Amino acid sequence: MTSSSLSRLALVGIVALLVGAAPLAQAPEPAQDDRIEAIRTRAEAGDAEAQTNLAFFYYIGSRSVPKDLVEAVAWWRKSAELGNANAQNLLALMYRAGQGVPQDDVEAVAWWRKAAEQANVDAQYNLGVMYYNGTGVPQNDGEAYLWAGTVFFAGYDARYDQGNRLDTQLFSTSRFLRTNHAIFTKLQYLFRL
Repeated sequence: MTSSSLSRLALVGIVALLVGAAPLAQAPEPAQDDRIEAIRTRAEAGDAEAQTNLAFFYYIGSRSVPKDLVEAVAWWRKSAELGNANAQNLLALMYRAGQGVPQDDVEAVAWWRKAAEQANVDAQYNLGVMYYNGTGVPQNDGEAYLWAGTVFFAGYDARYDQGNRLDTQLFSTSRFLRTNHAIFTKLQYLFRL
């Protein structure tokens, strides 16, 4: 399996978990169709959370919402432009992976920065990885530790174990994770955090 197919598979799994979608092998039930239509109505009225949820359905596809990555990106963009940090993070992932949009690391960094500045932990971590690798931005260890380190200071380091995150399939981060964990463990000890 290629890195691209692994990242796509991981994103589908995360999306399914986040929206509580039925397993991909099962057709949605009529009640789910009604739920999707209610979400669509709210999304079209400008509800950023509903726009994010509708984008998930376009990403995974269902009986009432065909799989359409371009449409998923369009809904995530609408929500992101309204300031929804989760949508900003997911839109950045789409740019990073080149799904539904041309692959663009600079654009991914721009959306991750917006979400990170709103304390979105996933975006902070992802932005730190981009700085660490010099992808879409000039390589900068200080910025990398500033952004990704926020995640560790907040106590989320267990969520970011290699192999358990979509980001580890999009980026090569094992050295970064080991270095970050070592540094922040020392800082926690020194400052009794």
